[in-house]
Amino acid sequence: MSSEFVRLEKDSLFEISQAVGKQYLLDLDVERLLAPIYEGASQIPPKPSYGGWESLEIKGHSIGHYLSALACMYEATKDLELKERMDYIIETFSLLQRADGYLGGFLSTPFEQVFTGEFHVDHFSLSHYWVPWYSIHKIYAGLMDAYQIGKNVEALNILKKLADWAYEGSRLMSDEQFQRMLICEYGGMNEVMAELYEITQDERYLYLAKRFTQHLIMDPLAAGVDDLQGRHANTQIPKVLGAAKLYEVTGDDYYYRVAKFFFETVVLHRSYVIGGNSSGEHFGPSDTEPLSREAAETCNTYNMIKLAKYLFKWTKDSKYIDFIERATYNHILASQDPHTGCKIYFTSNYPGHFKVYGTKEDSFWCCTGTGMENPGRYTHHIFFKEDEDFYVNLFMASSFVKEDEQLKVVLQTDFPISNVVKLVFEEANQLFLNVKIRVPYWLNAPIEVRFKGQSYEANGQGYLMISDTFHADDEIEIVLPMGLHEYVSMDDPHKVAFMYGPVVLAAVLGCEHFPACDIVPDHLSLMTQQTIRVPKIVTDYQDLNQWIELVNQKTLTFKTAPNAKPGDVSFTLKPFYAIHHERYTIYFSKYRSEEFLNLGDETLSRDELLFDQTVDLVKTGEQQSEIEHQFKSVESYAGYLADVNMWWRDARGIDGSFSYEMEVIPNEKMALLVSYFGLNGENLEPVKRVFDLLVNDELIQTERLMATKNVEVVDVVYPISSDLLANVKPNEDGKYKVTVSFRNRFEDSIVGGILEVRTILQA
Repeated sequence: MSSEFVRLEKDSLFEISQAVGKQYLLDLDVERLLAPIYEGASQIPPKPSYGGWESLEIKGHSIGHYLSALACMYEATKDLELKERMDYIIETFSLLQRADGYLGGFLSTPFEQVFTGEFHVDHFSLSHYWVPWYSIHKIYAGLMDAYQIGKNVEALNILKKLADWAYEGSRLMSDEQFQRMLICEYGGMNEVMAELYEITQDERYLYLAKRFTQHLIMDPLAAGVDDLQGRHANTQIPKVLGAAKLYEVTGDDYYYRVAKFFFETVVLHRSYVIGGNSSGEHFGPSDTEPLSREAAETCNTYNMIKLAKYLFKWTKDSKYIDFIERATYNHILASQDPHTGCKIYFTSNYPGHFKVYGTKEDSFWCCTGTGMENPGRYTHHIFFKEDEDFYVNLFMASSFVKEDEQLKVVLQTDFPISNVVKLVFEEANQLFLNVKIRVPYWLNAPIEVRFKGQSYEANGQGYLMISDTFHADDEIEIVLPMGLHEYVSMDDPHKVAFMYGPVVLAAVLGCEHFPACDIVPDHLSLMTQQTIRVPKIVTDYQDLNQWIELVNQKTLTFKTAPNAKPGDVSFTLKPFYAIHHERYTIYFSKYRSEEFLNLGDETLSRDELLFDQTVDLVKTGEQQSEIEHQFKSVESYAGYLADVNMWWRDARGIDGSFSYEMEVIPNEKMALLVSYFGLNGENLEPVKRVFDLLVNDELIQTERLMATKNVEVVDVVYPISSDLLANVKPNEDGKYKVTVSFRNRFEDSIVGGILEVRTILQA
């Protein structure tokens, strides 16, 4: 949205965050990021690759994100060192690109197998490689951004050769084979191919863009059917971005319906107050906001903002900017450590939990990649200029300079600390403009706009327009009446959050039982950290201002009356984006006095009942949980059970098996807790389920599942011998881990299905 003409004002809220993000990019070693590309070209890299995901099969995705981040940050800051790094990467890509066009962070082996038409596939594995199209898509996207945003022409040449390789390799695949391939996460391959078609008008790329459209997902969306429950959220969002781009290049209404319905379904029925979505990376039941330590994957919001940008460009509807504002302030800005620039993966909304950041050496998650890009994209949605229409969308201190029109507009503000915004036309050579100022949804009184001695007001969402011939030194003053308001969750009228204007306020809860460090290689390692209990708010006041007081305008710090039970606790509230390295809660339990007296004993969820004794937890079938536990399998399959809103994993055939590396405490009495579905068992099914449970290859038990005949989760405990635990040695991180395996007993038997595996402390 006209971002190439926009700069953030020095020392403003987002410029400070952008500067931290820029330094993060400069701290990274380009050669280490390039190392997988050398390996993919069968060459020895000058330096070893980074750890974390860059040491796994997905490696190479980070250099693509980094290329996009450099291009965006260079456009936003004009720092030449960023451009030099971008150009160096492109030059290295050119040297390493294979003659047939292939360029990736691993050998092309999985693709070559796929191109034969005979291949293994599941949701996160293709030809037994972890999401190869997803990984290489980041390189496609990085090249596209280097060309379109970074103005590097050679990037387009490399991109076309890489696209030609994909076309030639896949052109003999049948449509059925191609659609089967798309079962495995493939990023936004349809979007980048549609973009490449738009640039080159080469019909082969449009053909590929359409082929990379998964009809299993797109057809229900186009028909207005919500079939998202249980689906991996950020697998779907990039596909929809591809549909949006296909609408732009083809005009086919099918793609428009996909994009619009998906956005409305996710934002209105599957999102949290901060604008993020998903729990454990997956969409749950509609109209729910589950409290989870693994809530709101940051990548999802990065992509949903992109989708909102498409929809705004087509419709000019301010509701899409309202979403971008909510998501940017409360999720994206909140996801970067203001000191180190380190990024978070999940944004925990579990009361009393905290943010977990990745290291600069050994993480490189997907959200590290999009997190690298985010600060350079802050300028992308502030203004939008189309002919004589000049939209003021976000109230970020910034400037818009378009030299060919002799136009310079400075947006002066300390928003959201202040509710006053000034648009100063420092240069304007008698230029006629329709200045359209967004009227946000959160106003608690009409917006006030003053220009040339006249005042204007507007209610409701939309834009207030001032049409005039503008001159240098013209000013428009905007007053945005802001106040406290309450957000009520979709699934519980007593689960609420508090906002000030567009800003989500969270309670700061200190560092009791806090980990020694919250910047770690494995973000899931702190999901079982000891928790704290958060009191419930009890008040009969309807007006928030009667019991929540603003105590510091400069930091937007508020204090509640001592009305939280037990203990008559008073909460200190701050913008969620400002809370780091301490516990917090975003959602509060809130009751009237009479309701609280009639509550009775609190009913804990299954997770809460098991939490204190859990040492480690694998959520089977969920990508992140399995990857971080070094999942291995033979003839194993996964699926989703809507009845219990959980994923399952099984294994089939005489060689069927799967295993995880799980943490234990050697000097404690420990057990495995394995969760099954109550309707699985040979007394209800024509198949038997007989399998062995092993720890470090030592048989713990041979299990034969018999159904309970109820729709329920059945937890079974299997003690681990103290002798076995005594032989466990610490790994390089000082943690004690064992291999937990599940192996089939018979050719016609099935292992599981298994819903969860925990290592637990036994009383």
